Amino acid sequence: MAAPGARVLALQPQATLDPRVTEWDDRFRHMRRTDFTSRFGYAPDMLDAADRAVVIYDPRDELDAMHAALFTRPNVMRARARFCGPDLEAAFMGMQVLYRMLARLSSDKLTETGLARLLRKRQDYAAYQFSLLQHLQYAGRHRLVLMLCDSVLGRRNARPFRKAHAAALAALDDTPGEDGADDGA
Repeated sequence: MAAPGARVLALQPQATLDPRVTEWDDRFRHMRRTDFTSRFGYAPDMLDAADRAVVIYDPRDELDAMHAALFTRPNVMRARARFCGPDLEAAFMGMQVLYRMLARLSSDKLTETGLARLLRKRQDYAAYQFSLLQHLQYAGRHRLVLMLCDSVLGRRNARPFRKAHAAALAALDDTPGEDGADDGA
């Protein structure tokens, strides 16, 4: 590692782009000819000397989740940030939690519980709400769409959520024998 004893916050890290290790990742093709055999070629190994590392990823992005799974050292805490999208840094800046994460990590006060509390700020973040709405609509989870829309509309006026609320109500009205089977998460 370049900085032994460091505290590291890694958002959507790639473990390596070595095609022999991550042939399943077809992104970053321009990097495929880069030499990943040096001491800096495999990020999980670079964290061995770190005091602590926190790896955050959105598990809905399969490739990011596969890379995150390679970070298995005892000094690494992995955390999922579902529905935050392909740019966690921008999302965390929008939620105003990135600097708090960094401050707590640098003062060795970032716990799993504390990180979970910070990630709950997603509930007020419009991009997260919309991503969750799209997921629930695609899955046909009409009752959950209604609950989400009620929650969002209780906080702010959002036309897509008004439309989704009306569509979910109509879908439930058209569903014969609706027994609430889609209530689970």
